Amino acid sequence: MDYLLISDYMWYFGHILTGCSVIFTHENYFLSVSLVAFGQCITMISRPIGRIKNNYIEEPVKEEENL
Repeated sequence: MDYLLISDYMWYFGHILTGCSVIFTHENYFLSVSLVAFGQCITMISRPIGRIKNNYIEEPVKEEENL
């Protein structure tokens, strides 16, 4: 699983939701505030997910010295 890619998508989605709240500010204040809160929660959660190390990536093989 590529945690860095998932965290990037979550970061973008969180900011898009936060930005979409501007559309609903005058018509539905509760929806606007909910979008901001939910979007910012997703953005905050994405940061620790992006720091998870991928265990499936193999390290380069070191060549042994011929004696």
